[in-house]
This record gives sequence, C-alpha cells and structure tokens, in this order.
Amino acid sequence: MNVPWGRRELRGARAIFNVVFVVYCLDSVNADFRLWRARDRLAAVARSTFPFGLFTDKLTAMQYRRASLLAGAIMLLASSLQAQEPSAELVSLLDVGFYKNNGNFLADGLCLVFPPEGDATYELVVRDGSGAVKGKASLQVQKWTGYPVFDGLGSLGVPTLSLGEPGSYVMSVDKDGEPITSFPFQMEVEESGDPFQPGKSFYRQGPWQYLAFLASPAGKPDQPLSFHFWTNTREIGSEGSKPPKAQVRVLLDDEVVGLYKDPVSIAGSQWRRYRRNLATPQSPVGNYAFTLEGLLAREGNYRFVVEVEERVVKSFPMTVSGGAVTPHPRTSFDTQPHTDYIVPKFVDRSSGSSGGYKLFDIFWLESESRGN
Repeated sequence: MNVPWGRRELRGARAIFNVVFVVYCLDSVNADFRLWRARDRLAAVARSTFPFGLFTDKLTAMQYRRASLLAGAIMLLASSLQAQEPSAELVSLLDVGFYKNNGNFLADGLCLVFPPEGDATYELVVRDGSGAVKGKASLQVQKWTGYPVFDGLGSLGVPTLSLGEPGSYVMSVDKDGEPITSFPFQMEVEESGDPFQPGKSFYRQGPWQYLAFLASPAGKPDQPLSFHFWTNTREIGSEGSKPPKAQVRVLLDDEVVGLYKDPVSIAGSQWRRYRRNLATPQSPVGNYAFTLEGLLAREGNYRFVVEVEERVVKSFPMTVSGGAVTPHPRTSFDTQPHTDYIVPKFVDRSSGSSGGYKLFDIFWLESESRGN
C-alpha cells in the first residue's frame, strides 16, 4: 500500500540518504574485513528494500520502517570506525624527505588515518632515547576528496625539521603533543675525507632495511599486484659508475611464480622506495598478470627476493593459508602500544590531485635478515 509524502516520509527519505552516504563512506574506507562483510550484507538489504531506486514520489510504510532500521544499523557500524584511534600511514613516514648534507627532514607529504572530529595540533617530531625532543615541525590537515578516513598532513610554516646530529632516535607524528605513530632509527655521519672538498654526509638506518609491502588495488583482486621495497646503493654495495639494477622474484617453495619484468635502477645513497607491477614468468612483456586472485589460489610459503646481479640483497617471507595472506601482526587494531600499529592501506598520490588518488590494500612483509 502506498501512502503520500508527509512528515514521516520525509524523515524516511532523510534516513535513506544517511544510508547511502554511510555505505559510500564504508566503501571508501575498507578499514576492516569484518566491516566489509557487514557492509555488503547491509547493501544487499538496501537493494531489496528500494528495488526501484531512491527517487520515487511515494514511499510504502514498510519501506519507511526498513529504511529507519537500516540507517540505524549502518550508523552503528560508522560509529565503530569513529572509535578507531588516529594513526599516521607508515609509508608516508618512511618516504619523508631527508637532506643528507645537514641531516634535516622535510615535514610534508604525510598521511593521517582515522582523523578525529574537532581541531587538533599535529607535528612531526624526533626524540632521543630519553624521550627528549630533538627536533619538530608543525603540520596542517589537508582534506582529501573521496577518502573520509584519510587526510593529508602538510607543512605549516617552516617545513624543515632540523636535527643534524648522529645518534639513536624515534620519529613520530604527534597529535596534541602525544605520538600516534612512531618508529626508531639511527643516524650516522661521515666526513668527506677530501681536503679540497670538505664536508659531511648523514645516513640513516632503520625500518627501510627490513620492511616491504605487496599492494593490490582495493576491491580489485583481478588487477596486477605491485611489490614495494626500500634500498640504496650503500645497502647493495655498488661501486660501479652505472646504477645497479635490482630484480624481484617471487618464489613458492623453489618455483619462480612471479617477478619484475623490468628490473629497477637503484640510484643514490639515501633510502628510496622502489616499485614495479609483478608478472608471471609466462607473461609477455607488458602483460602484468600476477594478481591477488592468482596469489591466493596457491597456498604455501612464499618469498619475495630482491637480487642485484643474481646476488640476494634481502628476502621477505609471506604465507598464504585458508585463502588469505597471513597479515603482519602489527596491522591488527589491537596492536599495543598503538604507536606501533601499521595501517594495512596505502593511498597512492602519484596523480598529484586528491580526486585521482587510489586506495590499495597492502600486505606488509618483514625481511628474514632483520637487523643484519
């Protein structure tokens, strides 16, 4: 039975709008697989509730009641997202700019995840082993179109975090003076040794050595996987005049099941993230057919091996079991302390405009030779 529009129906229409908006937000977030499954179930109910679309001139009493219940259920899911503590995306922290001539950092290009409501003060901070602040720079929030739980953190005022001293440190993104994500690193200094060109260079050691990740376009398991890792010529031990080329091979037991079709050229003595799409060995050049679907179809123990001139530089193990990648333990929401939590998402901003940013599911890997 149809009833004409009235105050009750207008409230129902407003509830329907909330449903659509929150489902869209959950779709963009993809924050947790349990939420994904709940969202899909609720979306199916929404489609059965409104099979002829939302913009009709009449609303049945049954549709009104179902819309109200559906909106309430989805808002409960949304509130669980709001309860997540804010974090900084680790990829953006490891990629932060560094000046080797003076040991300072460029406080820009960072990513905030689960931004809280209301105003807050953010800073990029470096502390020593005692917890004393050795350098900091102010950051400002930059809203990103289409990603409700991701914001940018750009420089506010002077973009340089001045450090310039060797030692052991912890870098963090702070909210209102308290760290929300952090990682330890060491910095050393080397003199040029050339009396005609005096000077010094700073170098860092830390997670760049032992972390890497596999990235899959969010919600698109049939699209190519890419493998990301950090390295430099010092780690590789290159002494030649030409930039060394690094190859990545994916091994399942001793079988090569994936690889970079084109090796990457390693340039510079500072840490830099390198990436390529992965292909199966049988793929023709340009056909990057190594996908998440293909990976999950074969369970077992994998290794992602970085090689230079057939010499293994580092190797990253990964297990596929029960149709899923075994996640890195620090990607759990229950990680303690919370500053150790690693976000299992990555927003690719290479397009330069937030409207063209792309969200990836990422699987963090840790080197077999961590600390060596």
